[in-house]
Amino acid sequence: MSAFDAIWSGSARHIETADDEVALIERAKAGDEPAILRLAESYVSHMRKAITRYTRVLPLDDARQAAFVGFLEAIRAVDLAKTDRLVSIVRPYLINALDAASSEAREGFSVPTRTLERFYNILAQADGDPAAAAKLAPRYEMRESTFWDVYAAVTANESLESALDAQGDAALHAVTSPAEIVDAEDRVLVDLAFAAVNELEREVCRLYYGFTEYDTVPDAEIGHRLGFSRLKVQRTRQRALTDMRMTIAA
Repeated sequence: MSAFDAIWSGSARHIETADDEVALIERAKAGDEPAILRLAESYVSHMRKAITRYTRVLPLDDARQAAFVGFLEAIRAVDLAKTDRLVSIVRPYLINALDAASSEAREGFSVPTRTLERFYNILAQADGDPAAAAKLAPRYEMRESTFWDVYAAVTANESLESALDAQGDAALHAVTSPAEIVDAEDRVLVDLAFAAVNELEREVCRLYYGFTEYDTVPDAEIGHRLGFSRLKVQRTRQRALTDMRMTIAA
């Protein structure tokens, strides 16, 4: 069992004195992990209470991680010149983090506008034949599997013919491959950056920044597709960006 899981499964361990808590907060602000975990043990009941009404929207693990993010933000924000206990400020930070996570989850997994436009344009290039369009999609930096995902979303509540009629002239515009408009030097830098990270990090960044689908995909949807929590996707992306920046700057 990880230290994080142990906190949530255990009982709260109260910190006896304000001076002890101040000392732990000071260490936690400096990045001392044992101090952070000890504070979390003391405030786990506050976090448990905060997540109660959010588990209808968020998986329990995501709700716990969001609450912990809020708890860390409270540690960073607390002014020890004004208070010697986190209890005086922690709840708003927990709620803000949980609100942000649940709002993103409620957005669902709708097809981004530019991706939808690209789908229709690729379909037009194939004279309306979905099978042919799916084969054509990779030429325009949309994976074949993504094309079929969009197709499923478009035809979930109506026929393809009805969807095309609703689009009207929008489905007739010529489609331009992103490869045709990206500067060659930029491509070299992009290739160099992606070479610096592992396969999962590449996939997350390609989705988030629109390399795979010519439109950005939010963390929540990436997590849904890859089977991870939104927060794990976010941490993976941030770690990858750090490695990419170091490689390009070298």
